[in-house]
Order: sequence, then C-alpha cells, then structure tokens
Amino acid sequence: MKKTLISVILLLAIVFSTHAQQHCFFTHYSTEDGLSQNTVMNILQDHKDNLWFATWDGINRFNGYTFKTYKARQGNYISLTNNRVDRIYEDRYGFLWLLTYDNRVHRFDPKTETFEQVPAAGEEGSTFNVHTIEVMPNGTVWLLTENDGAIRILTHPDENNRLTWDIYSSKTELFPSLHVFKVHQDKAGNDWLLTDNGLGMIHPGKKEPDSYFTETKGKFGGMNQAFYAVQERDKDICFASDHGRIWSYQKESGEFTLIELPTKGQITSIHPVAPDVSVITTDSDGFFTYNLRTKTNVHYSFLTCRALPAKPILSAYVDRSSEVWFEQEEPGVVAHFNPSTGVVTREQIPIEYSNPERSRPAFHIHEDVNGYLWVHPYGGGFSYFDPQKKCLVPFYNGLGSRDWRFSNKIHSAFSDKQGNLWLCTHSKGLEKVTYRNVPFAMMTPMPHEHESLHNEVRALCEDKLGNLWVGLKDGILRIYDAGKTYKGYLTESGTISITGTPMQGTVYFVIQDSKGIIWIATKGDGLVRAEPTSSNGMSYKLTRYLHREDDMSIIMYIASMKIIMAVSGWQLLPEVSIISRRMKQEKHCLSITVTT
Repeated sequence: MKKTLISVILLLAIVFSTHAQQHCFFTHYSTEDGLSQNTVMNILQDHKDNLWFATWDGINRFNGYTFKTYKARQGNYISLTNNRVDRIYEDRYGFLWLLTYDNRVHRFDPKTETFEQVPAAGEEGSTFNVHTIEVMPNGTVWLLTENDGAIRILTHPDENNRLTWDIYSSKTELFPSLHVFKVHQDKAGNDWLLTDNGLGMIHPGKKEPDSYFTETKGKFGGMNQAFYAVQERDKDICFASDHGRIWSYQKESGEFTLIELPTKGQITSIHPVAPDVSVITTDSDGFFTYNLRTKTNVHYSFLTCRALPAKPILSAYVDRSSEVWFEQEEPGVVAHFNPSTGVVTREQIPIEYSNPERSRPAFHIHEDVNGYLWVHPYGGGFSYFDPQKKCLVPFYNGLGSRDWRFSNKIHSAFSDKQGNLWLCTHSKGLEKVTYRNVPFAMMTPMPHEHESLHNEVRALCEDKLGNLWVGLKDGILRIYDAGKTYKGYLTESGTISITGTPMQGTVYFVIQDSKGIIWIATKGDGLVRAEPTSSNGMSYKLTRYLHREDDMSIIMYIASMKIIMAVSGWQLLPEVSIISRRMKQEKHCLSITVTT
C-alpha cells in the first residue's frame, strides 16, 4: 500500500498581515525610480500591455522595467497646453487621448511619440472647456464640453490617421443643445446624444442627427426633455429622464413608449440585475427595482430604508454577483443592494482627517481578474469586499492598524490584465501590489502571537481514514479529521478525546503499517503500538515497548530511530524490516514492515 509521508524540516513563514488580508507584496515607485511626478491621476494599460500613468507633470510609459516621460519642455516642440494630465484613454487605433488640467484635449501617437491638440489651436472648438472624453467602440471620440455642446472626432486611417470634427450644439445648429450629458453607441453603430434638450441619433456615416423630444424640431417637437442615462437591451433602448420618466425606444418600429415611476426625481442610472429586472437610481428619491415584464416596481427611499444615505445617487455599479453599489457623496460611506434578498447594506469606513479646504477624493469601484472587488467611498476608505464576511475590509490602510502602509485616500486605482493592483494614494508615489499563489495553509493548534511549544511540530502522519496525527513538543499527540477539524488528542487509555490524561511521551515520529497499526516513537518513553479498536478511528489498544539495560534484545528507541532514517530524504525504501526478536520475558514478537 502506498502511503504519503510528510516530513517537515523547516517552515519559514513571512506574514504580511492578519488572516483577513490577501497574500501579496508591494513595490513602491516614485520620482527616484523615474516617475515624472508623485501624483498619478489616471492609469491605463494599452493594447500592447504597456502601462501609462497620467501625472501632474506629463504622462509616463512603463514597460515593466523603466519609466519614460512625455511632457512639454522648453525647446522640445511638444504641444501640450498643460503638463498636468487628469485623464487618459486609448482608442481602437492605438492613439491615446489626454484631458489636461486646463480642460484641453490632446491626441498622443505612441509610434511617433508626438502630441496634437484637438481641435487644433486656432480652430473652432479649441478654446472650449472639455470635461469628459468618451471613446466609442468604432473609434469615434466625443468631447463633452461645459457650455458648448459636444465635439465628434473622426479618425481616417486610410488618410494617415487624419482627424476631422463636427460640433453639435445650438450655436452650430447641428443640434439644439449646449449640454450633452452622455453619448451612447448602440449595437447597430448609431451614436445617441443624451442632452438637456432631447435625444439625438446619428446614423453610421451620417452627420445630421435625428432628434427626439427637442424643443425646436423633430418627431416629438415641443416636448423637450433632458436625458441622463441609458440601458440597451436586445429589442429596445431605455433612456432615463426627469420626473421618473423612462422612454423605451423600440428598435424594430422606431417608436418610443413611456415608463413612469412614482417619483419626481431625476433618474441617474439604469442597470439590469436579472433578465427582466433593472435597478433604477434617482437624484432625490432613492432607487427602484422595476420588472419590465410585469410592469411593477419596489421603491427604496431614504425615508423607508435607513441603510441608504440621504444623498443623491450619482451612479451605480453592478458587480459580478449582481450586487449593486451606489455612488453618493457621504464621506467614508457606501451602500450596496442585493437584488435577490432585497437587503440594503451600509458600509462605514473611518477616513483620515484632512484640511476642510482640501477636496475630498472621488468615489471609485472596479473588479480585477482575480475576482476582487475594490471600493473607494467618496472622501476616502479604500477597501476590498470580503465575500465571506460580506463587508468591506480596509486594505493595509486601517486607521491605527499595525498593518498600515499608506493613506486610505486615493487619487487613482487600477488593476492590470495580469492581476496586479496599482494605486496612487495621498501618501504620494505609486504602489504596485502583486498577488502570490500561496500553496500552504497554516494550522495553529494553539493560537498564540509568540513562540510556543504548543505549536512546535515534531511528527506528522496521515492515516488510512485521512486523519492527520500531529506530534507537538508539548507532549500532546493531536488528531485532525480529513477536513482538518480538531478531533482531540490521544490519551493514555487509548481514546481520542478532548479530556483525559494525554499519552505519556513527546512524540517524534508516527507511521501506520500495512495492517493499520499506528506506531508512535517517543523521546525517552519508548515505542507505542496503537491498534485500532473501533472503525471510526477514535479508540486504540496501546502497547508500550521500553528499553531495559539488562535486555539487549529490546532496543526500541534505536529501532524508532531506524524508522526515521529509512524515510529521511523524502523517500521510502522498498521494504524495511526492523527487529524481529522474541522478547525473553513477555514473549512478544515485534515485526514492523513499511511497504511503498
């Protein structure tokens, strides 16, 4: 019978934190390592897996070894209007789009390492204040401005990637609006403009949009409405508006149907959480679950749901388990909703004190390839979600924690394709967090922060039932079942129990032979033969063999050492026969055979 013998020579454990933390190690980068500035506002991994960091002093490319900086310097002909870059995006052609601190937009070509302002300096739109860049799947880029509508940028790859642009605003008469809140590209390739004055739909290859719900023209002229959020499904597209109204666009007929919720609030987001169920958030009246098949809703307001902060819900995020997380400007607080149970949970993370004049860092949430969910509530408290505890756990930044490494307020957080976490906190610099596959799980017989004889292992053996026999230096032989649950210790009477007198002797080796007999070698207290007397492995008949000076034929301690020598080096000899002698007085014949 082949048995597995575990021999522990040395265990070196480097513990970064308590059991609640993840197994990882940290690398810190700063200006001393080539980073151009210690405040990183945005992080991107391009299609070639290069990492890009938008800092307060240019952008940095990291190839896994070194940083390279791109920024405007005197005489280097780089056209950046401001070296502080707040946002960075990649389009389908591999160009990077940068939003700088002065609300200007630049396109960067990684191949030629050149910048160009978009729209070009001196052209119409070049002085508009842009607050958002939206990159569409087909390569179109939209620039959303503060008071001048939106600019559509087209790249022409067959013309040396030349750019053209059109401005959609009431000033250019392409669309009767000055405020575009969002652009959505549907599955058919149409671009939808969600504005303060209706909807606009631009067909692929077209310039002029179709308009809906606008004040001046279109099929629904005179019924102008503002639209803030969108959800696309297979047969329709839902557009969220004011006063609880949602207009559903039927793709096949091109008609709109109205869904009305019992609220005066502005709808800020729509997210599917089940095939027929969506979660709909508002700016002043909590949120709703809405069943599109039965046309029924459930309302969760600030008044009826105490766990929900009495703040506008600015956005929502649905994680892989369909839990819904709400963005609200309540410092250190985030609420999340389980659609299956209907329960709202409020998480409160203590945050660091900061000068009231200093702006509070924004809400952030994302999931990585390892399955971790990372949450930064408004104002601070960067944490990960523990699915076992079902709560947020501070990530090496808990106030007063001995594991504290950096501020719990972040400028940016990003998980790359390889699963590494990148952070820029208010402690400055860049943190790379790399996860380790830890093949070991530690069992501590007697939990203790300091060195203890109760946890010093001298012998290990797994028997045929899957039980683990653990001999400790404190003289106790503990037994754990196949699930590593503690069953008890071997007593002098041969039972496995949590009470009674422990078997005498410090155990240095344990092995089970082919007949199921357990042999226990002790230090100075002889060799113990434990024959099972029950099928569940909870009781044994013990026979102890001791060395006597006047009987040279019984050298049990030496025999036990020979067993250990036979299995040292992680290998067993094909067959080991040790001492087959008749004992002069007790007439016992001792024969031990270990077979692989």
